[in-house]
Amino acid sequence: MFNRFGQIATRGWNALRLVPRAIEVGGGLSGAVAKAMRLYKREGISGLKRGLRLVGRSNTPLSLDHYRGAGMDTPVSTPAASILRRRILLIAELSIPQCTKYRVMQKRDMLHNLGVECTVLNWNDTRSCLNALATHSCVIFYRVPGFGSVLQLIKEARRLGLHTVWEVDDLIFDRDLLAAAKSLTHLDQDVHAGLLRGASLYRSAMLACDAGIASTHGLRQSMLDAGMPTVHVIENALDQATLTAAAIANGKARVDDGVVRIVYGSGTSTHNLDFEEAATALLRVLGRYENVKLRLIGLLDLSPAFSRYESQIERVPLCDYDEYLQYLAASDINIAPLEPGQFNDAKSNIKYLEASSVKVTSICSPRSAFKTAIRSGENGILCEGAEEWTSALSRLIESKALRREMGEAAYEHVMKAYSPEYIAKRQLAPVIHPAANKARLRVLAVNVYYSPRAFGGATIVAEEVNKQLVQHHNTDVYVFTTLALDAAPPYSMRRYEADGIPVFGVALPLGMDETTAFENPQAAASFAAVLDAVRPDVVHFHCLQNMGVTLADLCNEHRIPYVVTLHDAWWLCGRQFMVTRQGTPCRQTNIDLDVCAACVDNASLNRYRQYILDRALRGAAALLAPSSYFAEFYKANGKPQDRILVNKNGIKPPRTTTKVKRDGPLRFAYVGGNVALKGVELVRGAFRELSDRNIALTVVDNALNLGMKSYPTNYFSAIPGAAIVPAYNQDTIDDFFEGVDVLLFPTQAKESFGLVVREALVRNVWVITTDAGGAVEDILPGRNGLIIPLKATVKDLCTAILQTAAYYDEIPAGSLIRLEQGKITTFEDQAAQLAPLYRQIVSEAAGTARMEPEA
Repeated sequence: MFNRFGQIATRGWNALRLVPRAIEVGGGLSGAVAKAMRLYKREGISGLKRGLRLVGRSNTPLSLDHYRGAGMDTPVSTPAASILRRRILLIAELSIPQCTKYRVMQKRDMLHNLGVECTVLNWNDTRSCLNALATHSCVIFYRVPGFGSVLQLIKEARRLGLHTVWEVDDLIFDRDLLAAAKSLTHLDQDVHAGLLRGASLYRSAMLACDAGIASTHGLRQSMLDAGMPTVHVIENALDQATLTAAAIANGKARVDDGVVRIVYGSGTSTHNLDFEEAATALLRVLGRYENVKLRLIGLLDLSPAFSRYESQIERVPLCDYDEYLQYLAASDINIAPLEPGQFNDAKSNIKYLEASSVKVTSICSPRSAFKTAIRSGENGILCEGAEEWTSALSRLIESKALRREMGEAAYEHVMKAYSPEYIAKRQLAPVIHPAANKARLRVLAVNVYYSPRAFGGATIVAEEVNKQLVQHHNTDVYVFTTLALDAAPPYSMRRYEADGIPVFGVALPLGMDETTAFENPQAAASFAAVLDAVRPDVVHFHCLQNMGVTLADLCNEHRIPYVVTLHDAWWLCGRQFMVTRQGTPCRQTNIDLDVCAACVDNASLNRYRQYILDRALRGAAALLAPSSYFAEFYKANGKPQDRILVNKNGIKPPRTTTKVKRDGPLRFAYVGGNVALKGVELVRGAFRELSDRNIALTVVDNALNLGMKSYPTNYFSAIPGAAIVPAYNQDTIDDFFEGVDVLLFPTQAKESFGLVVREALVRNVWVITTDAGGAVEDILPGRNGLIIPLKATVKDLCTAILQTAAYYDEIPAGSLIRLEQGKITTFEDQAAQLAPLYRQIVSEAAGTARMEPEA
């Protein structure tokens, strides 16, 4: 094989000296105190706790072991090829130009011609490789040594269900054969020692993979002998660059000056010993035929015996590839001598291919790859020993017609059998797994949080509805979300599973600026990779805080329809929850940006924000409101009337609808947290006023599960029997509500929905709530709860508590409690409404695409 840049001497073995640095995964996180409130809004109590843990972390580089988090080490249940588009990740050694040309870029181009996307990355770029594993279905490791970082990449690929393949085009993994190869004894001593040391590294990487790719049948056998269970042969092909250069060379008139030129290309002193296979024959023909010249391209040390024929020897220095083919085309006979042995049986037949592409006949040693390609006497000559070499050279020197005949036959052979199309279809395609069956609707759901980080009602809704869609509505759901602060470096991406659903998580940095919170191009880059990997039929955006609406722009670019659930006022309010900087409710019903200017930190930026967000909403196929109240709220603020639909949030059905009146005090529950806006002071004030009544209070503190407290120790000390308990989840929700009789929901702000209100009602738990927008839509006053004014006082709440106590006093202990209920939507109901909506949107989008003229 001729190396146009003259670097083939080491064949990549010097790369073993370049041990990659430890992976850098982000710097120290100072200033956490100043950022604490912003962090709390993003991550909640759990995120704040993690952030405090990270304060003071140094810039010490981290290993891949620091990519952690629940689910990050758990193998996924479904092979990547079954859930993702066919996308091949080629993690490669790229420092050897000729190898990069024939084994990397050529394969990438052939895959593209097969309609399979291929991403090429340098194996030293560990972070990029790790990110890319999340969005590819198969990974090929080309000539990569088994350093720790590489073995962890292979481990991660296998965790993600990727088919892992190790590829090589030299016997660099067998120490014994390398040590015995005579052609390597002329290498620099340090290089040779590095080569032998590196063999075990290459071997460990190879054996860690599922299968192998070899460039020759001889190399394949050596890989099988080393323990690989399956090895495919994908030979080098004549790529388009070679074919173009060859066509130019073939188009030039060949000078017939009566001289017969025998050409030999060499890029390294390791070829000196191989050249000796033909040296005796060459000396004979140089002495026998005065019109014969030996053209040497590149590096080669000739023995003193050749000095007498100095006038018949042409030396061409190392040159670029196009020049090399020009010199080759201007020659008459190409030689490729190789000493016998398993090491050379593993080598490729590139010299034959390149010479044949310019219609030059080759004489080659009968090594494995040459025997596969050459039918001796028809499209080339195979020979062994001085006598056969002398005979073969003499025949071709003496017969111009024979040279032309064999050269044409070789050209016809390689144009067919070694064209990129032929190699791709016959050898590469069988290695690539078939495309995943796309019979089911594909939905990509996007939410800032997702299991195992369930923070807020929108996350619960997204998770539960997704499960229903997968289980009951012939839908494949994928999720794009964010990772915990300490799970990965900023903007790294990992894939994991939650309830069998593939989840792509991107890590967001701490302390992002205000603009990045709604327009984040770096998060969008990860989202673009997910769109390419999944190719969803429709995207469902839930909460986009800190991921940004650039994600919606990408959907438009890919012509993928999307829907948006308006979980809160983020799309209208620069502070997200319609709460002023003083912590009081904003009473605007029609948003006036001039009024907002006094509340937000940057009025000019807020106007730009509203423009960007409005554009994203207007590009949506549907805007889903969780309540009628919120649908009217968005309509009143000028959002597309015809696209705003009510898709009520669902709740988890109760384990049982049976609830029995218990003896003892009537127990009230407050779950809103230690936040004045949620009415905690109303609750505390009312129970102080009613401390002599036969009632009890249970308060949920969602920080207890994290070993922290939201409330001071004596906060409820003046209330007899007050109990503070940890937060419930979807698995313990029934147990929690079985232990209480009445839910208090005294929020001071309008709510988009009020998930906990419905969770209580459906379990026959009475609800006292302020007149808080969407929260009251399923309340039947006096029949399953009471509604008090939004600006309620302690007296208002006390009155409602006493009325409720009087209602329950009329129910005998042991009796069944059956509160009157309207139609409360379950997660199953919500999914049943969404599934046909998705299909309608996809169908309409497909029809629109068919009607659009081609660009």
